[in-house]
Amino acid sequence: MNIQNYFAQIPTSTLLSLAVLTMALLCSVVNSRAAVVSFGFSGYINYTRNEGGILPQGITTNTPFTGIFTYDTTLHAPLNGNQVPGRQTYYFTNTTGYSIWVKVGDHVITSATPQPGKSQLNITINSDYDTTDEFATDCSIQNFRLNGEAFPEDYGGGFNFYLTDATKQVFSTNSLPEVMPPLDAFTTKRSLGFGVSKPGFGYLFGFTGRVTNLTEVVRPPLSIKSLSPGKAELSWPCAARGFDVEYRDQAADSEWQSLGAAIDQSDAAYSTVVEIADQHRYYRLVK
Repeated sequence: MNIQNYFAQIPTSTLLSLAVLTMALLCSVVNSRAAVVSFGFSGYINYTRNEGGILPQGITTNTPFTGIFTYDTTLHAPLNGNQVPGRQTYYFTNTTGYSIWVKVGDHVITSATPQPGKSQLNITINSDYDTTDEFATDCSIQNFRLNGEAFPEDYGGGFNFYLTDATKQVFSTNSLPEVMPPLDAFTTKRSLGFGVSKPGFGYLFGFTGRVTNLTEVVRPPLSIKSLSPGKAELSWPCAARGFDVEYRDQAADSEWQSLGAAIDQSDAAYSTVVEIADQHRYYRLVK
């Protein structure tokens, strides 16, 4: 299996050719609608395995990671009536309702809209179930992309994100939280994991990480890519919902103005195409 790294940095020569287009990677504090919960998270990798010899280069113990997790409490599928008391799983059928973006070293993991009839994206809330309170997501590898690349349909594995508290002090109900989970309250486990397996071979590679920080201040990366002469594409993770693009022509002492351009959305990212002007121009994301 050839897993390529599509998250390549823009060569210096390309940036020089776009010298008239300068990026300012700025954004504002998230003020999400009541139904939308969006938070940033960060930490470091604490375990790796590489039986298949294809663990993405640069992912080792202590490699830092950052991410954005967004879900809409109104967009999950109808609840299943056969839930276990104290435990509720909420299923999402697309990345509008549930979206994750993670950058580990130079590699990017993104959620994708599930195929019809396949395993769905999910969040499970445990309130005093099996002696724990827990905020958990554990999804099939088919619902995620590594550096923009999907895995073969018969491959196994998945992505998980666990916050667990054995003292049972976090949740009073198993409702889907409408605010960011309180990291400090989860005293037992704070982790994410990613693993890939292959039929007839077994485990190919995987890694786990310790989550050390959650924040309501989401600062999505704003990327630039050269298109045809005179045009460039700006993009940022799909998990960072509700942002608009503003620009100004001076680094300081000038008003920010709304770009007003159409914004396209894919599973992985929002994007917009801009004209390269004859002067420097600065861009930022605002909410």
